[in-house]
Amino acid sequence: MHLLRCGGGLGRGCFFSEDDRRNYWRLPRRHKPAYRTSLLLVISRAICARHENPGKAKRMRLVFMRHPAVEFATPHCIGQTDVDLSMAGKSTLKSLAEEACRLLPDRVLSSDLKRCRLLAEQIASRLRIKPVFDPIWREIDFGFWENRTWDAIQRENPEAFSEWAADFVTKPAPGGESFLQLQKRILTAVSEIDPISRNVLVVTHAGVIRAAYSAFTNLPLSRAFDHHVPYGGMLNVEINFSKPRRLSRSFALPVSPSWPVVGRASIGEPRFGLRARFCKW
Repeated sequence: MHLLRCGGGLGRGCFFSEDDRRNYWRLPRRHKPAYRTSLLLVISRAICARHENPGKAKRMRLVFMRHPAVEFATPHCIGQTDVDLSMAGKSTLKSLAEEACRLLPDRVLSSDLKRCRLLAEQIASRLRIKPVFDPIWREIDFGFWENRTWDAIQRENPEAFSEWAADFVTKPAPGGESFLQLQKRILTAVSEIDPISRNVLVVTHAGVIRAAYSAFTNLPLSRAFDHHVPYGGMLNVEINFSKPRRLSRSFALPVSPSWPVVGRASIGEPRFGLRARFCKW
């Protein structure tokens, strides 16, 4: 499907696909302005791709976004269990997707679990791009504790729970992974993002966001839970390719010297709610 230069009602000098052009002229007159508006993002990308250097970007904005709400009658240990969104969570899909689209990401990555997939699909469909689902962005693996209530875990496995609670950074849940292993997995995933992308959105989980925040701000993993990550909350990271530096006291991304430098990071709620930042810029 090739791009055509079109004039007239579509705007002179802009690029559209053959299908876009055909669909436009099929619409009733009253619907054409809305259709043109939906294609503005496509126009801007085509113009940028035509005039900008196609090589690697000097900076990349990486935004981690938490999935909408899930709900249980009692608190459950939910890591990689594939649970659905609650009714409240489903009702926020549209507003969260619209909020994410304001960032104009050129790539949408996501955990393959349903609570993230639903939001990623909503965002990508609005941006007219294809989301990429990968289990590497999943929540921490709680192993044999998955989908059990925390009360039952403490009652039935008191010794294992006490050991994990005392050192969750290096001590994994039985059959699962530690927070340190989660952070290594996420840093590996970040290192594999194509550096040609300028604006990347990752729809993922609270544990992933905390692990990334700790790495990008040199916050000890033991303090990863100092900050609340709300449903729909975002972590913004700016990566600078020109000055290589270690990401944290413990880890450097296992890639070429040109990758990457974290310039700044913030974490907060969506703009339509109260927005909070928990680090200095």
